Amino acid sequence: MADWMEQQISDADDGDDNTVEAKGNEEFASQIRTMVATGSVEKLSVSLLRDRLGEVDDVEALESGLDNDTREDAQEEYRARLNELGALTDEGEADTEDGDTEEEEAEGDTESAFPGSDDSEEEDESTPGVDECVHCGAEIDEGWCPECDGDESSDESADTPTDNEESEPETTETPDTTETPDPEPETGDAVGDGGSSAVEVDVKSIAPDVITADDAAERDPRYTMLVWADPGQGKTHFACTSPEPVVIIDTEGKADQVARKFKGEGEVPQSPFIFQPTDYDEAVDALESALDILDEYRTKAGLTGTLVVDSMSVMWGWSQQKYVEKFYPGKDASEVEFSSAFGGGQSDWKQIKRYHNVKFRQVMLDSPYHLVWTAMREDDYEEAMKGNQDADKPAGEKENAYKVDEVLRIEEGEDGAPVGVLNKSGKVKHRYSGLRYPTFDKHQDLVNGILDAENGSRSMSALAGAKGVQIHEGNPKFQKDDE
Repeated sequence: MADWMEQQISDADDGDDNTVEAKGNEEFASQIRTMVATGSVEKLSVSLLRDRLGEVDDVEALESGLDNDTREDAQEEYRARLNELGALTDEGEADTEDGDTEEEEAEGDTESAFPGSDDSEEEDESTPGVDECVHCGAEIDEGWCPECDGDESSDESADTPTDNEESEPETTETPDTTETPDPEPETGDAVGDGGSSAVEVDVKSIAPDVITADDAAERDPRYTMLVWADPGQGKTHFACTSPEPVVIIDTEGKADQVARKFKGEGEVPQSPFIFQPTDYDEAVDALESALDILDEYRTKAGLTGTLVVDSMSVMWGWSQQKYVEKFYPGKDASEVEFSSAFGGGQSDWKQIKRYHNVKFRQVMLDSPYHLVWTAMREDDYEEAMKGNQDADKPAGEKENAYKVDEVLRIEEGEDGAPVGVLNKSGKVKHRYSGLRYPTFDKHQDLVNGILDAENGSRSMSALAGAKGVQIHEGNPKFQKDDE
């Protein structure tokens, strides 16, 4: 046995969970198999499995751990990873390579080979076998009879009468050339014929959980936004004006200085509620508590509040540091050159994204609450190399902007006042720029006005004049001229 295996087994027998560390996919999978073989797999702590099984692609090792580890928490981790790899059946057990057990495969083969037969091992001797022509009795090769010069399986051969059958005389029929008029459609059943009748189906009886267009129209809209800017341009102020109650995960440690301006206002006088975590783990705990607060207000008061992260840029950095502390002990994230594993091996970024995207961001996206994420501005060197003069972007995980419905940029106007620029919207086709001192209410009112103008119920130019903004078709970042 390899030296490292002997050491891991010895460490496991001593009961020290912290000694069982893995540096890569194959090595950790080998450790699982070794611990199973020695009957010490339950020495692997559940927390270690939770952190490391995401790297293991060895289905055989995962199945072995699932079968031999009797702890419920540990089995849940093995099943979760096997499910990610698509190696679980609907019943939740580890799947075989072909998706069926040997008994099921044998049973399926028997049924398909002898459909409708009560005894698959006996044949009716009075019926010609598969190697004998049903017409002349000659031996055939793969369905081809040399005597009949025909394919046994062809439709033409099958339609030819045997010696014991009487052939029906062929008759020549005169085709009927009389045109038969097309039947007229029944009233109310025509679809796409220019009529006004609509076909209605009681879809709720078929799928009670389906959301119809009428259901969607009756629901209050949900807002998910990314607001980005340089420091001091009003990101936090905008977030504090969101639908109450407002709960802020303040990763920058400055939201309390702005939130004091809002004390005593609105339906929830105590709002905003602020958490000020100092690292990744504290932020994850704060998220859980924030959702508990919002759940309580939603249940007791019917209020759909807003979850704010100020800022997601800091959270992205904390996710990197969390990964470094676990896999590069003693180092800072700025000291590590992360790998994307394009040439094979383990991807550092994949694990970092798991901390940020799966364990933090997705939890918020799965909630029913409004979301306002803030981000700092940073230079976009890739765009700068292409000659783009507006080469900047929101700092943080690059997919954050794609996970929300709206992206609002706040920048300094000509007179020094902050102005809002709508970069992205899933609600309207047009965008705006020049919204002075933007707040959530101002933004929502302007977007609703643009929607009315797009529907033809008001003038777009009159709206722009009334709100003191410019309205564009497309992203204002690429259209600096007023429209």
